[in-house]
Amino acid sequence: MIRLRIKALMKEKGIKAPFKAMVKLGIRHDDAHKYMSGIKQWIVIEHIEKLCLFLRCQPNDLFEWVPDDKLQDDPNQPLQKLKPKPPFVLDDAAKDLTPDELRELFEKRKKDEEDKKK
Repeated sequence: MIRLRIKALMKEKGIKAPFKAMVKLGIRHDDAHKYMSGIKQWIVIEHIEKLCLFLRCQPNDLFEWVPDDKLQDDPNQPLQKLKPKPPFVLDDAAKDLTPDELRELFEKRKKDEEDKKK
C-alpha cells in the first residue's frame, strides 16, 4: 500500500504549523487535514508541486510504500525505495551538535552545492 507521509516530512523539516503552511500554499483546510491524517485517498498534482517546492523535496519524498504481504516484498521491486525510513527530526539531531559542528556541517553543505554548480 502506498501512503502519504506529508505529516512525517513536515515534522522532519521542523515545520511547527503544518496546517497553516499548507493553507498559505493554497491547499484547502479540509484537504490539508486529510493529507496530514493520511486519510486522503488521492492527491492533486498541483498540491504535489506546491508541497515539493515548499519542502524542497521530490515527489517520492511525499509517499511511502508498505507491502501488503510478503510476496510483494521483493528486493528487486522498485517500490523498495519508498519503504518507510526511520524518523528524522532536524531539531532533535541538531540538539546534540555543538555550534562549531553545526557550522561545519553547513559550510560543508554550502561547499558541496558550489561544487555541483561547477
